[in-house]
Amino acid sequence: EVRHLAQRKAFVDRLRQETRVRVDIVGTSAADTGRALSIAEYARLYQRSRISLALTKDNVRQLKGRVFEIVHCGAMLLCDANHHVQHYFTPGVDCVVFRDYEDMVAKARHYLAHEAEREAIARSGTRRARRCYSHEVFWRSLLARLGGSAIAP
Repeated sequence: EVRHLAQRKAFVDRLRQETRVRVDIVGTSAADTGRALSIAEYARLYQRSRISLALTKDNVRQLKGRVFEIVHCGAMLLCDANHHVQHYFTPGVDCVVFRDYEDMVAKARHYLAHEAEREAIARSGTRRARRCYSHEVFWRSLLARLGGSAIAP
């Protein structure tokens, strides 16, 4: 979605012209149901991706659900520097953080050329997401705070 997000629009416009690294841009948006993908189609995009990009800044830094979707599906997360994301994932271990457009391209090129490094970071991010941020962890934590239990009778 780029209609209301200046940073994303600027990056996407540049990425459409990028020649130093292969970029596939999928035109989909939850805000435009005519272009919306099913959940399964959306997940398959991330599962086929070696690197997926999360742009989390516009007027403020945000923790986007896309960050968790990417790592849960097994792609390496390449994200702009964001203290919210870094609270959940360790840069260089679970994800890769970039400063600006040129740094993003340089890091994408590096990790595409160094498959073992890219794969190790992607695996680490996926392991952390599944261990710490899965639906099971979420519901158990919520129920515990409410004094309940997730154990079936």
